[in-house]
Amino acid sequence: MVDEFWNDLSQIHARKTARKAEFAHDSHVRRGESEDTKVFRALMRKELFDFEGNNKAKRKEIEQRWSFAEIMSYLSKNPIEGMQLADANSLLHMYGQASHLLHADEAALNLMIDRAMRPKAELDILKAAHLCRIWSDQVSLWTFCLVGLRFIREKAELFDDLLIKNFNDVHALTKPIADEFHESQAEFYCRILQDDGKA
Repeated sequence: MVDEFWNDLSQIHARKTARKAEFAHDSHVRRGESEDTKVFRALMRKELFDFEGNNKAKRKEIEQRWSFAEIMSYLSKNPIEGMQLADANSLLHMYGQASHLLHADEAALNLMIDRAMRPKAELDILKAAHLCRIWSDQVSLWTFCLVGLRFIREKAELFDDLLIKNFNDVHALTKPIADEFHESQAEFYCRILQDDGKA
C-alpha cells in the first residue's frame, strides 16, 4: 500500500500534471508568452517526473482505490481491532459539501441562495453555528489523526486525559451556539418531515 501510494499514485498525478501543463504551454506559445512556458515544459519532462507507469485501466483502478470515498467505505467495512471505525463513511456527507463548494456547482449555488434568502437574525445564528462547526471539526480531525498515529505506532494509551479534556472542552464551547441554530430550524424540519416516520 505504501509503494502504491508513494509511487503508482505519484506517477498518476505527475501524468495529469504534465497533460494539463501541455495545454497551458501551447496556449502561452500561441500568445507569444515564452517566459511562462519554461515552467510548463519542466512539468512535462519525463526525466524529472516519472509518469510512464501502468496502463489506463490500472491507473483508474488505483485512483478509485485511493479516493476519499473508497477509503472511508473500506474503513467502515473492515474493522480494525482497537479502533471504532464503523461510522467512518459518515464523513462522506461533509466531504461532499466541501467538494460542492470547491467546484462552485449547483449545490454550492443553492447554499449561497439559501443564505441570501434567510432573515438577518436567522442568518447571524447560521453563520455563528457554521464557524463553530468549522472550529470543532478541525479539533475532531486533529484528534482522529493523533489517535490514528498513536494506534499505528502501537502506543498503549490512545486517549489520554488531556486529549479527551481538550476535545470535550471545544465541543462544550460550541454546543450552545449549535443548539441555538438547530432550535431555529426545528419548526422547518418538523413541517417537511412530518410524514417521514423517522426520529
